[in-house]
Amino acid sequence: MSAYLSQEERDELNSLKQDLLGPVKSFAAEVGKDTVGDAKRFYADKARKAQQSAALAKEKAKRQAETLRQEQARARQRRRGMVRRTLIVLALIALFGAALIWAAFAAHAEDYLALGESCLTKSPPDAENAAIYFKRAGINGNAEGYYRLAQLYEDELLSIGNPCTDDIAAMSAKKAAEYYALAAQGGYAPAREKRTDAWTHITGEEAARVMAEETDYLLLDVRRQDEYDAGHIPGALCIPVESITEPPEELSDFEQTLLVYCRSGRRSKQAASKLAALGYTDVREFGGILDWTGEVVTVKDEIASKR
Repeated sequence: MSAYLSQEERDELNSLKQDLLGPVKSFAAEVGKDTVGDAKRFYADKARKAQQSAALAKEKAKRQAETLRQEQARARQRRRGMVRRTLIVLALIALFGAALIWAAFAAHAEDYLALGESCLTKSPPDAENAAIYFKRAGINGNAEGYYRLAQLYEDELLSIGNPCTDDIAAMSAKKAAEYYALAAQGGYAPAREKRTDAWTHITGEEAARVMAEETDYLLLDVRRQDEYDAGHIPGALCIPVESITEPPEELSDFEQTLLVYCRSGRRSKQAASKLAALGYTDVREFGGILDWTGEVVTVKDEIASKR
């Protein structure tokens, strides 16, 4: 068709074409911008909503985890409460059972005491069988049985040793002391009165020999704590005489040798008398630290030596 157009017409046609294409391109560009902007806003909105959903999901998961943790804590608390209640019930059952057993033993002990008494009312008195019943009463928890048995030994009513070769009086006195001690340990007050002088006095030299040659002994300082801290015999335990009203926790063995001292010898004698009354069978008092010629240490010295 261009073959039929002159050059001038073709130029005008091209110019018209350009005039038409410019607005079209501009329009297309604007449309493209709007489309891209809309797409960006669309996807940005989608991303924002996705983030919000993720945040909500995270918050929900956090709340669920906290709820689960609280439920687990409550479950643990319920279990602990159940275990505690079970232990209390078991302890009560055990105490009740122990009380029943103790009551049964006590009843037997009373029966044994009565049988022992009946043996002594016979003519002549049957001291040997009475001794058997009194001992059974003591074993079953009634310390009076040991006390009555000690009296039989003290009165030399029981057969012991060989009358031709042995010192029967001394042997009987020793057995009586043993059973008075058991009665005192069991809390029978009259036995404690019998035991107030059942201790021995030894010299400081004899005490030092016991410490050097024997191992089964305890050394007791019965002064105040401040006096003990200022200077004491190495290895001594501080048990102030004023605190000795019941068997001290540190002295669980009633047959162990106890070496007792104080400052001058007055309080050690009081302590020895108290310990004997409580049923300790080998109490040896050796005066005061003023007369002690051996080593003396302070609490500070002992602490420094351990560093």
